[in-house]
Amino acid sequence: MAKMGVLLVLCLSIGSTLDAHTLSVQIQNNDGIEGRLSVGIFEKGPGFLKTPRYGAITTPNVDGTQIQFEDVPTGDYCISAYHDKNANGKLDFLFFFPSERTAFSNNYRPMGPPSFDGCAMRIDSDKTYTLRLE
Repeated sequence: MAKMGVLLVLCLSIGSTLDAHTLSVQIQNNDGIEGRLSVGIFEKGPGFLKTPRYGAITTPNVDGTQIQFEDVPTGDYCISAYHDKNANGKLDFLFFFPSERTAFSNNYRPMGPPSFDGCAMRIDSDKTYTLRLE
């Protein structure tokens, strides 16, 4: 009986590993090398654009920056990035519009608050995704 329990746990572990993917996000069009790049992978729900499921903050590179996220389960996600040029830890706004460069998956360019459906993408295999900051 104990062997069956170990076998079940092993099978569940292998199944969840097979369902995990690597997502490489390339950020282009950095506005110089000052400040920080903030990248978040968000799920649909009340935490959209507030609490990323996965996130990274890094230094921008003139030739573009690549960030890799491991063990991302199959699902629908939105990728969001911004260049925090003044490194104050937040996206700055001027008259309700971002004053720092931003990007969303699907090249989504909202004219108001972003929606999950506008930038949602399916992750069901290892992928490389390019975001262009505008």
